[in-house]
Amino acid sequence: MRTSTFAIIAVIALTALPALAQVPPAPTKNPPAVTPPITAAPVDYTKTYQGFWGCQMTFTEYSGPNQRSSGFVRNFGMLLNADLTYGIEGVQPGLGNYYGNGKWSADVNGLVLQGQETLPPYPPIPGVIITFKPDGQGGLTQRIDTPAFQGNYIAQSSLFACTRQQMPKPQ
Repeated sequence: MRTSTFAIIAVIALTALPALAQVPPAPTKNPPAVTPPITAAPVDYTKTYQGFWGCQMTFTEYSGPNQRSSGFVRNFGMLLNADLTYGIEGVQPGLGNYYGNGKWSADVNGLVLQGQETLPPYPPIPGVIITFKPDGQGGLTQRIDTPAFQGNYIAQSSLFACTRQQMPKPQ
């Protein structure tokens, strides 16, 4: 029986292939650097708004198009705490001091306050939600217009404007 040289080489090669497959490649002197994927760090918008704000709210009622019938102005301070609670305290001329508290949150669109408001001697008003948007100059603003039930005009309008302030000293 004569075995060809080719057959012997083929048998040796086939038996050696699994062993060759387990041999790791030789290390290179300077392997290429692997750059990790770039992910943006999450933005904490609460740090943008945290602190003390001086605010004014102007409320206007209209009896017809451009016919102001009543209104009032409220000045208040708003403290946005690091624990995401807030407190407001202010004065409404003719009615006196009022205050509110609750939770706040912030995102790329601005600020949301959810809580209650109290104007003694009246009971607290729960479920108050106020949103603020950046005004582009470092302040906060919001305008809420309520259309009339009949007619094509604004029946009520509330305009909020807030600027960052130094925390007042306790008296």
